[in-house]
Amino acid sequence: MAEKPLCSIPDCDKPVLSRGWCSAHYSRWRLHGDPLDGSAPRSHQPSKCTVEGCERKPKAQGYCHMHYQRFMSHGDPMVATLRSTRPSCSVPDCQEPHTAKGYCAKHYNRWKKYGDPLISRRSSPLAKQGEPLQWLLDHVSYEGPGCLTWPFAVFPNGYGIFSEGGAHRTMCTLANGDPPTPLHYAAHDCGNGQDACVHPKHLYWATPQENTMDRYRHGTMLFGERGTSAKLTALQVHEIRSLKGKESQRKLAQRYGVSKSLVGAIHRDEIWRLV
Repeated sequence: MAEKPLCSIPDCDKPVLSRGWCSAHYSRWRLHGDPLDGSAPRSHQPSKCTVEGCERKPKAQGYCHMHYQRFMSHGDPMVATLRSTRPSCSVPDCQEPHTAKGYCAKHYNRWKKYGDPLISRRSSPLAKQGEPLQWLLDHVSYEGPGCLTWPFAVFPNGYGIFSEGGAHRTMCTLANGDPPTPLHYAAHDCGNGQDACVHPKHLYWATPQENTMDRYRHGTMLFGERGTSAKLTALQVHEIRSLKGKESQRKLAQRYGVSKSLVGAIHRDEIWRLV
């Protein structure tokens, strides 16, 4: 077995720990910046960080924790981060690295939320919505045929992104006034809310029950095997029901890859009632 190299300090025969020094000399270097300086104890460090203008207490080599970490990471206590090689954000005067759609993380999140990378929550009510708000105002009296599709960013469910309630709710407020209660939904007569329809003539205020019935009427209610968390198809549910009393719930659960409690709920008609 090869012997460990010895400390690079002359006349020191101790094995190397790090940076070519033994434990003792490496500790002196970390404490004092010099592996040979063993005269000053730790308590004799400067009373504050040696970086000009920094009032924090020193951690090692005369630097505070923050500047010491920068020194260890980049070799310079003044360098916070190394500049990214990624392209810069496409927003003028923004030097942050590109994240998506040509924008940095901040401007991309603004674009996703408001449809405009220059809009922020701190902007004035009119300015913060910018072009999307103006588009809604320009189309509040629209009477054209078919649906009117929101031309800006949309949520994963297909509804237009605008303010907190979405583009369709804002258009419904502009066209029909404020909702009767905060619980009312901006419902679609056309059933195309998931396609970002914001036609003012297709929108009306509906109670939660009315909105649910609309979803059934338009076929947009996700239930049964269309549900996002469905583990069974309608055919499998019929098969499980037909085998009630003929095969144990445990065996049925194993066969269809579900839990025994789910099989029991199907047998008791607690779920999948419409199938």
